[in-house]
Amino acid sequence: MKSIAIIGNDMAAWMAAAFFAVQPASHRPSISIFTGVSSAGDSLIQNPMPDFSGFLSLIGVSDQQFISACAATPTLGTCYHHFPRYEPTPGPDNCFYHGWGEYGSPLGAIEFHQLYIRAMHESMAYGLNDLSVAALAAQKNRFMPPSKDPLSIRATYETSYSFLTKNYIQLLQQICRSLAVQEDSRPVDKLLNHSGSYVIEFASGEHAGADFLVNTCPVLRHQITPYNSWQEFIPFTQVTRKNTAQAQQRLVSDVGFDHNLWRITRYATALQETTCYGLPDESVGEESADLFSGCVASPRAHQLLHLGRALINLHSPLVCEVDLIWVALRILQQFYPACPDGPSVVSEYNQRLIAAYENLRDLSQAVFIQTERKFPGTLTVINHCKISSPLQHKLDLFAHRGKLPAYENEVYKRQWQLWLLLGLGVVPSNVEPITFHLSQAEMRNVFDRIKAAVTAEVETWPSVK
Repeated sequence: MKSIAIIGNDMAAWMAAAFFAVQPASHRPSISIFTGVSSAGDSLIQNPMPDFSGFLSLIGVSDQQFISACAATPTLGTCYHHFPRYEPTPGPDNCFYHGWGEYGSPLGAIEFHQLYIRAMHESMAYGLNDLSVAALAAQKNRFMPPSKDPLSIRATYETSYSFLTKNYIQLLQQICRSLAVQEDSRPVDKLLNHSGSYVIEFASGEHAGADFLVNTCPVLRHQITPYNSWQEFIPFTQVTRKNTAQAQQRLVSDVGFDHNLWRITRYATALQETTCYGLPDESVGEESADLFSGCVASPRAHQLLHLGRALINLHSPLVCEVDLIWVALRILQQFYPACPDGPSVVSEYNQRLIAAYENLRDLSQAVFIQTERKFPGTLTVINHCKISSPLQHKLDLFAHRGKLPAYENEVYKRQWQLWLLLGLGVVPSNVEPITFHLSQAEMRNVFDRIKAAVTAEVETWPSVK
């Protein structure tokens, strides 16, 4: 592989350029980025999962460098509003703070979530927000970075960052220019496929090609690649996006639900961004597939990779756009620099990437399903949507005994999934017999000690301004 061309001028394009620029290779290919395309308008605020730190490490950016360059602020997870009528400033009694970490701690062979299920069955009143350092800290708006000491209570959670997309792109551009990535701003008109070989055609009629192409522009994708809509699973349309000055820094994203509508509010330095998505009460035609969640049928052809909005349109309470891009690049890392025309490599990459995105789609749908079950009439459209067999298996198994199967290529950690379902109100009908090795008094003592330790720890943390 002697040359790589990236087509786009958004976050996905510059992430791809940086990704290829730092990859080890015996003969480094020349890398060009063609920025003469119309941008779809970047989401203002990114609030990725903790796995995002893997990309920073890959491109050689330390946490402190990233925080300084992007004015990044810490995040601990998501706040789900447990009532049908969304309110912008939720109180602690009607919310579930879902942090990236543990609630409680296992007692030898007894999983703590099984102990919590038993407590629910026996009507013991312990709120999840009081049993996790990350959840309580987010509720009280206090923060300390996690510890690497496995014996510390601050090792029981992970953290990530909230940042402005424009700052992040500027950082990526600096890295790419320092690594001799070539920029070409000529207006791009289309992608052409001549006998399986892709070339870029400019508005001037000139052409450019490369051994491997990456496209991040949805308009160019439409010309050559079919699109699988997920409307039958999550039939949303984007309604509004609003950016306002924030009153106070939040350590979580806020997710609230109303009648066939959900709102995701993310926070960054001095700004907050609220995006509303609607689930139409009536069937909506698919004149434009980009209105609906979905995925490119063949995300990687022999010579061409679609990335970012050109690959997927999945808006979820669980993930940000930057997460989806990093998932695609992380999987690609396992195959690069394989010969671009290797059909077995392409097939394997496509299968893994689609499976990863479908796992995220299913978990997003699980949030909507459980919200409707807890508050009937909130998201009624979900009752008529198709459920994939893996999701049905997860919901049935968890509802029966509080267990979850492990599927290949999952992005969201199973421990996060366990507490997500419990926090959203799933009460498994059975509990593992091993939990009954503790008497009810011993079990209360365990919960009281965890609650006291969590409260005492968080009280020592500074407040976020």
